[in-house]
Amino acid sequence: MKCLTGIVGFKSFLKHTVVVILVTFSQVLQAGLKAYLSYSTFSAPQTGPYIETYLTVIGQSIIYKKNANGKFQGIVEVSLVFKQNDSIKNARKYNLHSKEVDDTTRSLENFIDQQRFSLPNGAYDFEIEIKDKNRNALPYNWTEKISINYVTDKIVVSDIELLESYTKSTTQSILTKSGYDLVPYVSDFYPDNFNRLAFYCEIYNTKRVLGESERVVVNYYIQSAETMAAMNDFGSFSTQKTESVNVLLSSFIISNLPSGNYFLVVEVKDKNNLVLASKKKAIQRRNKSTRLNMQDLTAVNTLNSFVAGMTNKDSLIDNIKSLRPIATDAEKAFIDENISRSKPELLQQFFLNFWKTRNEAYPGSEWKKYYAEVRKVNTNFSAINIKGYDTDRGRVYLQYGPPDSRITSDSEVGAYPYEMWQYFKLKSQTSRIFVFYNPDFVSSNYKLLHSDALGELNNPHWQTMLHKGDPQNSDPNFPSTDDYYGNRSNQNYLNSK
Repeated sequence: MKCLTGIVGFKSFLKHTVVVILVTFSQVLQAGLKAYLSYSTFSAPQTGPYIETYLTVIGQSIIYKKNANGKFQGIVEVSLVFKQNDSIKNARKYNLHSKEVDDTTRSLENFIDQQRFSLPNGAYDFEIEIKDKNRNALPYNWTEKISINYVTDKIVVSDIELLESYTKSTTQSILTKSGYDLVPYVSDFYPDNFNRLAFYCEIYNTKRVLGESERVVVNYYIQSAETMAAMNDFGSFSTQKTESVNVLLSSFIISNLPSGNYFLVVEVKDKNNLVLASKKKAIQRRNKSTRLNMQDLTAVNTLNSFVAGMTNKDSLIDNIKSLRPIATDAEKAFIDENISRSKPELLQQFFLNFWKTRNEAYPGSEWKKYYAEVRKVNTNFSAINIKGYDTDRGRVYLQYGPPDSRITSDSEVGAYPYEMWQYFKLKSQTSRIFVFYNPDFVSSNYKLLHSDALGELNNPHWQTMLHKGDPQNSDPNFPSTDDYYGNRSNQNYLNSK
């Protein structure tokens, strides 16, 4: 398939972004090169399932050299391979060229690439390799596990593709779907300067399952990843007639969406309001302008509630601090900015409101269940002058629950003490790993070093940092620690995956 090059006008979200690695969003850092990859799966009625990959290369991050036309141009070599049990099922290797420029001292535009691969239903290892061809450096490579499952006997929603923009198509191109040219938004992160969220998805088999000329309602809305509550002010619905393929192309304003982790949810309902199929897409929002509404908070009535007896301010502050691992960004801002200077009455109102938001009928029972977990982390993860809930391990435990497996290592040659936690299922994610380490050897305050979970610290050099105690591996740019005697961390990590 022809490589798409030189598409310009793509907003440089990096200028306003603290980069995070999300479920289907990967950052490449190859000795200066900055690139971002995401992907979505769909199914065509005639040809079957396929996957689209969306790659953005940051123009300022690559080296430009003069070409045969006397212009400056950058070249990125890309390799995309899909494997099943070490057998290659589809692959493509190509050079992605930047736009030609006369002067590299000026601002250089980002450029994007989109590819499509036909793939039958199944599980795949998706191997990605990328390299700046004008830079003398090793390529960057990584692998992600993907799954494709488009059945024909029930209603199915495709992946949700986030969009930078969309326009009616005048000619057919790689960007064209359903009569529109869709420019992908190759990130799951929406910084302050983004006020609109646009997306595209497809719905299959409504006519086959429900019959011809029936009606379906397609709801779409934002859901809090912390509370799982629907954000009713963000989203809408579309009423459609049953088709072989129904299309949902829409956008809505997110100016007032508070900072935090969310899901974009698409639901297909029948005429009886029964949910027939759904799909979620994880997103993250940073919005400094949003805070808790203090008037709403001070209107909370605590009389005859479970917080009425919480009159000791120090205990109340401690209880509120323990909520931080599961708090929204707006709630965290209140805790960080107001907790020490607020009157006990306001703290009670905040505490009650926090739990009513999560369980309006039985807020006290919800707190009781959570406090039992707080006691566990305080017992197991507290360090010198640090409560367990304030440690990285305590925070992860309270936010996600106990890990499904836990590997501890206190005596690996050349490595700091470390732990690896694996979660088989983490909200909408599968098989996620957390690596903690203890760089001072003395305290039990293990720091989060790396994770592949949504919104968590993703550190491609975690093994190098873990083995800085090894005199053979003092160079932070050393490519691998795999060959050193006693290094089990990489094998432990691979076994967990």
